[in-house]
Amino acid sequence: MKGLKMAKGILLALLMLSLLTTAFASVTYAKADYTNDYKDTIEQKVKNVLTNGFGQFYTINSIQVKFNDLKVTDSKVEANLFVTMNTTLKAKKVENLPYVKGMLKKVNLNNFKYESNAKMNSALFEANKNSLKEDQLSKASKELEFRFNDLSQYINKADDNNFFLTVTADVKDNQIVQDSINIMAENIDTMVPIQNLLPKSSEEMETEGVHDMQQVLNLQK
Repeated sequence: MKGLKMAKGILLALLMLSLLTTAFASVTYAKADYTNDYKDTIEQKVKNVLTNGFGQFYTINSIQVKFNDLKVTDSKVEANLFVTMNTTLKAKKVENLPYVKGMLKKVNLNNFKYESNAKMNSALFEANKNSLKEDQLSKASKELEFRFNDLSQYINKADDNNFFLTVTADVKDNQIVQDSINIMAENIDTMVPIQNLLPKSSEEMETEGVHDMQQVLNLQK
């Protein structure tokens, strides 16, 4: 009888030990899952890159990040994301856009304030009547009209920008190494560094505007 009680006691102790071991293993496993931490780090990095990249020219209304998947190994993490960024141009007028400023600069309309196509064409003629030929004035006029008509639809209007991203990074001590984060973005049918899709500087865009207007003026009929 005494031996039976001892056996029961041993079985009970083993059962309790088994339950404790299972519970401890569960707690350990939960603590070892850093998926959410990785997602938070990646999401914040993506938001920072987009905000810093677009913030000079756009008001960032919102950035929504959706993880399609996330793969983790001992030393690497890779995630595929779909990002929607809603923005509004900070420029209140088309002529304030750096690219358009460059085009206007090329035809001596540096401080031009748009009111109508008719007034723009009049100002264009007055500023260039001694320097441009009639056909060049006509081509410059058509180009500027197109730009103002096209770009005006984006002034003071919120717009969605979508990005398909693949983010990779190194992992050390269960944390993402910040300096190792690499963001690639889908561009038509290939993946490119996210920096390739960020706006250029004001100076670069203005220079492009000057260059493109020069090409318009040089076009042969």
